[in-house]
Amino acid sequence: MLNSKKSFLLLLLIPFFAFSLYASSLLFETALLWCDIIFFTAFIISVIALFALNKKVLSFLVAVIVQAVIAVCAVAGLIKGDSVLQRYAVYATMYLPVLPLIAAVVNIRPGVAASAAKTSKKATSGMSNTLATVLFLLLQLNLIATIVVTEVHISKQLHTPNGKIDYIVLCFCALIFILTGITAFKLKKRRMEKAAIVLLVILCVVGLLEQIAYLSWFITLNLTLSQVIFPLCTATVILLENGSQEK
Repeated sequence: MLNSKKSFLLLLLIPFFAFSLYASSLLFETALLWCDIIFFTAFIISVIALFALNKKVLSFLVAVIVQAVIAVCAVAGLIKGDSVLQRYAVYATMYLPVLPLIAAVVNIRPGVAASAAKTSKKATSGMSNTLATVLFLLLQLNLIATIVVTEVHISKQLHTPNGKIDYIVLCFCALIFILTGITAFKLKKRRMEKAAIVLLVILCVVGLLEQIAYLSWFITLNLTLSQVIFPLCTATVILLENGSQEK
């Protein structure tokens, strides 16, 4: 469960996100839209609800209601703007897939794995070789796909008249490599519970899919790095922090 201090730190991400959008609009001439801040606020509120409430069903219900309200407001035009639907499509692709991962982390409470280990000999024996092999293959495929996607995009960018490389794609690639490296290290050292490692692998795959979605659909919208990286970084920090508590 998130304590009040951690919830406050998550809330601080909202003004930091708004400032990053403002700075990006000045430095890179990207669009500064209030709907982006509204969507990110809904994301943070849902994350806090998933962790802060005592009753699990109630916390999930609050998170779902917040997301439903934002979706209705965007589709019904209650949030004013010409590109609100496009921005909500970005939000639905980049942010919403992360929320189920964070919801899964709710089930990995500190002390739960320890109590399960006492009642199960299998839990104390570590991760099975079969699952470790599958996860290792997933990580290798993820790295290969990342290299291919990034190389194709950079080659296309270099053949454009201005020859400008999209920095967001490079940051996505770096993030996926970092997540994969962390997962491989935890997998080798058995430093996290099985469920936490599986979630981190899924987070790597989600990052790759979001990179492909960005290149396929949203690259022309002139998005900022904050809009596409913040949710993954938030989920990564929460997952690693939860795993360290279990340890």
